[in-house]
Amino acid sequence: MNKAPAPASASVDDDRVLRLERHFKAPPAVLFAAYSSPAHLMRWYGPGDYPLTFCEMDFRSGGRFSFAMTGPDGVQMPPFGGRYLEVTPPRTIVWTVDTFEDNDGPPIFEVTVRFHDNGDGTTRLEMVTVFDSAARKLDQTSRGFADGVSAAFDTLDVILPSLIAVVRGTP
Repeated sequence: MNKAPAPASASVDDDRVLRLERHFKAPPAVLFAAYSSPAHLMRWYGPGDYPLTFCEMDFRSGGRFSFAMTGPDGVQMPPFGGRYLEVTPPRTIVWTVDTFEDNDGPPIFEVTVRFHDNGDGTTRLEMVTVFDSAARKLDQTSRGFADGVSAAFDTLDVILPSLIAVVRGTP
């Protein structure tokens, strides 16, 4: 019998930091690959009925990205983008989200994702988001930020078997 995946657990360090954690039945290299290309991201990134439908990325330290999701009404949301600050395969990815609705400004939050090898073919994914202000964190969390990430992780969990095959080069 298949068990439903555990939701991402959330904790709050201070008024600007949100930590999410999830365990996956895949090695770190596979989870790292899930973040590494538009083809992979477009299969899972985005909360439930808001899939990622536009994805441009230069996946390297210093590279930029631009993403957009489409709502259940079929209308694409305004794009958001940022910069990759650190890409260290297969352990760490750090990025900023700098823009919403084509507004060039300072980063509004920074995300660090770490892939911790459990030594048994599974990974603990740790996501730490530091918002630019307590008000921004409150705004984003009240809009379902943590629930959206958890829903995206649910989708990632579903596609992991096929992603494992792609990363290993097996059909």
